[in-house]
Amino acid sequence: MDAKKRYILSNSKKFGGIKKTYKHTEVNIYWDNLQATIRELLTGFHESVKQSTLKPLPDDGIVHELTSTTIGYLTHLFKYKVAVIKLLEVLYPPKDSLTSLGVYIKELLLSLKNVIQERSSKSKYSYNGLATIFRLNNYYFIWKEVKNSELLGEVGEDTLNEYEKWYIEMKIEYFKCWDTCIGYLRENYKDGKKFYLRERFSGFNSELQSNLAKQQYFRIPDSELREQMRAELCNLLCPKYAKFCSKYIDGNAAKKGYKYNPETVQRICEHKFFSGKLKEDKKLKVISL
Repeated sequence: MDAKKRYILSNSKKFGGIKKTYKHTEVNIYWDNLQATIRELLTGFHESVKQSTLKPLPDDGIVHELTSTTIGYLTHLFKYKVAVIKLLEVLYPPKDSLTSLGVYIKELLLSLKNVIQERSSKSKYSYNGLATIFRLNNYYFIWKEVKNSELLGEVGEDTLNEYEKWYIEMKIEYFKCWDTCIGYLRENYKDGKKFYLRERFSGFNSELQSNLAKQQYFRIPDSELREQMRAELCNLLCPKYAKFCSKYIDGNAAKKGYKYNPETVQRICEHKFFSGKLKEDKKLKVISL
């Protein structure tokens, strides 16, 4: 017995005691209206994601409420998977190897990604790499949730790989903010000019302190991602700094602007970044665009 028959027979009293006469015009109209309402809810959610302003944006760059709400909503649909697939076929026809539900999920996730990218590019939120951390957190969250849920079976590996590519791109983008700091450690620093060690150490110290100050509120809640980022920061910075120190530090270290030993820089990279920090009022402020 199909869903329509079961629904009508179980609610027969609403239709004047109808049982086997489920093809009655009044019943068909009621059933059609019910399906239209559900379709409107499904498409309405998609439209609300596309039109979202993401206001307010968290000033520590964590996963936005819209992202977690969308994933929760999509996961909930699997309780009614068969019915949802049928309802979506008109508006989201099956394509390639995807069911109508798979097409719907894929398009909704892409809309979410586009909103995250566009809204976080606004001038007040794109300073100091914060927008990059925000996108990283959100893309990684979506990738991880898709990977570890029924969503993967509907959207396939291609969608999963896209989000993996996008969050890796955000990692690469973030580490660009360390280029100036690393530049002071390169052997070709100021080609053609005499090496000024004090200038190089002072420049390195200043950039390290500046990044630490600017990023003290940046937060990566996912422990696995946070440790990945810290490890990659250490690998990027610490060996170069240790090599530079071993080459140029001697008894005149203080005169050369030497401030941090390699072990201290290692500890800073391992513990001081991506944990966030509550402000004096014990609440993290938000940025309104």
